Amino acid sequence: MSLVVIDPISAYLGGIDSHNTAQVRTILLPLTEMAARHGVAIIAVTHVNKSLHPQALMKITGSLALAAAARAVWIVAKDREQKGVFLFLPVKNNLASATGGYSFAIGELSAIVRDSPPR
Repeated sequence: MSLVVIDPISAYLGGIDSHNTAQVRTILLPLTEMAARHGVAIIAVTHVNKSLHPQALMKITGSLALAAAARAVWIVAKDREQKGVFLFLPVKNNLASATGGYSFAIGELSAIVRDSPPR
């Protein structure tokens, strides 16, 4: 299987209103069809907004169509309890049963060091 990474997804969206669900779905549909047709996995990277909303899904910048079109959504956040540690946490997953997240730190030479079991 091949992998395509779009970072950030907003660059792929072009000049559309990224908060308009219908427009976002229209742009993502050909991408979804191409991935299915060619057996390609796609990772789309976006940023979180500064909203204080308690649901991680609501912190995705732009339309919720970005998350709705995805089969799995994960978020990376700083660990509030451990300096220099980050959390990789599931927000949505239609592909597998519920799973915990992972914590990691970035070590020497930018190597990722997983320093604890899944949460």
